[in-house]
Amino acid sequence: MDTSKLENPGVDGIIQIHPDSQAVTLNSTVRLQCRVRILTDPQTGAGAQVYWSKNDFGIGGSREDIQEYGRSSRYPYSRYDLPYNLKDGQYDLQITNVELSDEGSYVCQVNFMKHQYLSQTALLTVQVPSEAPKLYQVTNEGKGPEVEIGSATPAIVDDGAILVLKCVARHGKPGAIISWSIDGVPIQVETDPVKKVNVFRAGFTGNLTNSLTPSPSFPRLKDASSQMSARLNKLHHGKLVECRATNLGYDEQALRPAFTKLEVHYAPVVSIQVRPPRRDNEYMEHDIITVECAAHGRPDSFMWEWFVNGRQVENIADPWYRLRLTRDMHNAVFRCIAISNKKGHTETTVRVKFGPQFLEPSPLLFTASVGEDIAMECPARGNPTPRIDWRREGGHEVLHRGVTYRKDSLRDDDFGTYICTAYVSEFPPVSKQMYISKRRPPTIQPNPVVHAKLGRTARLRCTVNSVPQPPPDQTHWYFNGRPVRQDNHHTFEREEFLGGVVLILQIAHVMRTDYGKYNCTVRNGYGSDWKLIELSQQEDIPLQFIVGSAIAVGILIVVGLIILCACRQRICGGKYTKGRQNQNSSTSMRPVQAPFSEYGVINSEFKAPLSSQNGSYRSSYSPWYPNATVQPQTSYIGCGSDTDEQRSLTKGPKFSQEKYFYDDSKIDTCPSPNMPIGISSAYCPNMSSCQLIQPLCNGGGYISTIDARFLPTTQPTYITGCPTFISGAAMVGATNQPDFIPETISLQPLDSLGGGCLFTTADGHQVTTVPQIATLDLTNGMPHHLTTPSIYSGDAASGTSSVDHQVQSYMNHSKGELSDNARSPSHSGSGSMQFRQQTVNLPSSITLGVQPELHGISYVINDHTTNV
Repeated sequence: MDTSKLENPGVDGIIQIHPDSQAVTLNSTVRLQCRVRILTDPQTGAGAQVYWSKNDFGIGGSREDIQEYGRSSRYPYSRYDLPYNLKDGQYDLQITNVELSDEGSYVCQVNFMKHQYLSQTALLTVQVPSEAPKLYQVTNEGKGPEVEIGSATPAIVDDGAILVLKCVARHGKPGAIISWSIDGVPIQVETDPVKKVNVFRAGFTGNLTNSLTPSPSFPRLKDASSQMSARLNKLHHGKLVECRATNLGYDEQALRPAFTKLEVHYAPVVSIQVRPPRRDNEYMEHDIITVECAAHGRPDSFMWEWFVNGRQVENIADPWYRLRLTRDMHNAVFRCIAISNKKGHTETTVRVKFGPQFLEPSPLLFTASVGEDIAMECPARGNPTPRIDWRREGGHEVLHRGVTYRKDSLRDDDFGTYICTAYVSEFPPVSKQMYISKRRPPTIQPNPVVHAKLGRTARLRCTVNSVPQPPPDQTHWYFNGRPVRQDNHHTFEREEFLGGVVLILQIAHVMRTDYGKYNCTVRNGYGSDWKLIELSQQEDIPLQFIVGSAIAVGILIVVGLIILCACRQRICGGKYTKGRQNQNSSTSMRPVQAPFSEYGVINSEFKAPLSSQNGSYRSSYSPWYPNATVQPQTSYIGCGSDTDEQRSLTKGPKFSQEKYFYDDSKIDTCPSPNMPIGISSAYCPNMSSCQLIQPLCNGGGYISTIDARFLPTTQPTYITGCPTFISGAAMVGATNQPDFIPETISLQPLDSLGGGCLFTTADGHQVTTVPQIATLDLTNGMPHHLTTPSIYSGDAASGTSSVDHQVQSYMNHSKGELSDNARSPSHSGSGSMQFRQQTVNLPSSITLGVQPELHGISYVINDHTTNV
């Protein structure tokens, strides 16, 4: 439409109310007023026609046209309408649910009598709220890249660095207004007239820059941004920075602010200390110290590294380092490094006090001639610095104090040995020898003949005493008048020592032509010497000799084992006696038959102490039987000499100062505490099995049968319960078979006698010379024909004894009686005991079943042996 032809509506008064420009929000309702005076054409009677245009494009002149323009698929109704009475000239345009597309310029046009009347242009602006603001950190002090931060992601900045934060509110119209606050305090912006920038001071000082740019994806919308920059330190750590965005028309619709906390990182600040603390960190050698480090920084989780004198200590990841000091750690620098996002370190120096130590611990030899000057040095290391004293060996006078000792114009008495001593307080001194030796010709020590086998390696040693030492080009080896050259067959070695050298000629794979005498010649500028060293062939030992020697040794070993076994089985022929053997046995009467030991009846578990006079047992004991009704008259000679593992009986013999002993390692089987019983360890050699016989004493426990070690070596062993009987040499005055073989013995307790065990015959007679019985050992029997008197006489239980009825012969026991028959390797001597016979009547309830042919039984009674 050509607007230049339009008439001024104000002049004519055709349009009474013009539409105004407005800014509205989305989804709101706007009304553009247009009030027209009621006009009628006088010629035709027609009224004025009113039209609305948008952006110079007509949208309609009637309600129907206007509504049709405002229809869309998003709404079931038209958003455009002329809601008022048109006949009254109210042509107001109403738009509901305003959209961004509704924005533009609107004009109300009136056509009357071929004239056009236009209203003023009304600009409709639609305001669009921006999105909620977002915070970004521009890293590298504003150089980028940008990292989004927020309530869960702090803004991280190093101490002293520049923090750059950016707040962006996108897709707004006309654009959001951004404001900042720090710890809830709004930032007040001031303009710096010099730098032309906005400056703020709130919590910390910084600059602000605002900008408004079209949105890349929605050009009609704007992106508002505000950038803050400030230099921070660790005091600003933890401050809350908040960014808010507001939009025109939406004051009551506040957007969610964006905020973050400041996290100011700073390098670890490290401290170090040494424990236990010492002044100036000075410790003694071999002290154990702990170097500890502590650090504070952000972040506060650290990794640790340790360095000592610039060298990293491996495998140490703790904030402490424990070690034992050595002298090499004197003035050592310990550095610990704490690592987080940055490194922090500190260091300390440890001083170690240590005793003196020579830099060259070996003695030194200085060579000189009379009239020459000499300087000897004896450097030593220590902390504090050692004091060096010089003395002559064996002297106490200090000749010099200092590291270097000079002697001018040497005389003959200046040669010899000097002592260099280093002193450090709190430590023992150390010394070493220093020699001043006069130069002289070399001398070679005599050498023995060197033996070597064919094909083996030979080493010829030539020991030379020389001051000074001969140079290598002045040492030579000769063989058969020709010099020996170094090659694959001959090699030279040199071992120097104080005051000399050892020259070694090594010959590989010795051949027959190598045997002979070698000449070792040396020179040292003051003379020369030579010696001959002979290399001789070493003969191999013949194989036949080695084999023969081995066979001979084997035979000797076998023979020795056979002899040992034979001795252990009593076939040696001799009597083994342990202990002292009494050759001067004095007795008034000696029985023809050897007592006890001939029958193998010795309880090895019971022992008595040695006499202090002659090493044998004392005689004329009166044993005490606690539960016997009648005390017998007895004489006793102890058996054995060992006293190991013994303990004294509580109640020993009443009529003797000596005590009886028994083996404590055995078990007491009798209930009576007054009767200690030892268990015999007897065995049956050369028999396949042995019958154990239950003991007496109320049926308690068990013992083995005969201890065959006590049998004479010339007698065979017979015992009941052994399935195999071995016949042997005839017994003295008897047949090969023993007179009896005991089988069963039964015994009942006698309460009237204190619960003891008494031996009785079947007819109720008691042999009182057999007192209280403790343990029973059965013998191999007694021979028929004994030249010795019977040890008991009278009627037996079931018949008459075959033993002669004779009066018992008594022995004189003024001294210990030792038999020639050995009893055991652990016992020596023999024992005998005689009793006078007495007979008493006993109740018939106490019985002892004995075979009719029983001629003799031997018993172990309390602590000795007796025969019946």
